[in-house]
Amino acid sequence: MRCQIFDFAQIATFDRSTAWTMGCGRSAAMRLALGIAVALVGPDLGVLSFESPAMRLVTPRLLITDDDRDFRETVAGALTDRGFEMLQAGDGEEALDLVSRQEVHLLLLDMHMPRMSGLETIERLHSQELILPLPWILISAALDEQIVAQARAAAAFSILPKPVRLPELTGAVTKALAEAYGWRAA
Repeated sequence: MRCQIFDFAQIATFDRSTAWTMGCGRSAAMRLALGIAVALVGPDLGVLSFESPAMRLVTPRLLITDDDRDFRETVAGALTDRGFEMLQAGDGEEALDLVSRQEVHLLLLDMHMPRMSGLETIERLHSQELILPLPWILISAALDEQIVAQARAAAAFSILPKPVRLPELTGAVTKALAEAYGWRAA
């Protein structure tokens, strides 16, 4: 069996069950929270079970991780005003702890932080297989070709230079959520 993600319009009838516990993993549970139907598909490609959320996603939860408290709070406030739920972490260790305890739909990570860089945080998440696939955006005041190449290799959805413009950040967040989960702003 494999996990399959469907748009609601693709399935006319379904049997409510908990498909994500049968092989789809946390990724499917997150997709359900964001309003996307999940089904298990058997070898003959017949739908074996199906789950859809009771209602369309409410609010995506984003985690901004940056050691600059003023920047972190400014971005969190601006994105909250645009309808996102925000969590904040001051470094990579705190981000890993939050991700392990709370559902997060998108990470915004500063590159240069004490104890653990943004890229090191992503590497730890990948190695622990905590929440893959989870879209993430790298934000840094000191981007160079090597950092950009490493971020792309680690599947960064977007790489933004500081100072970041709010329309650019909001656009990257919205696009990442749309591509990862099929989410659309109300």
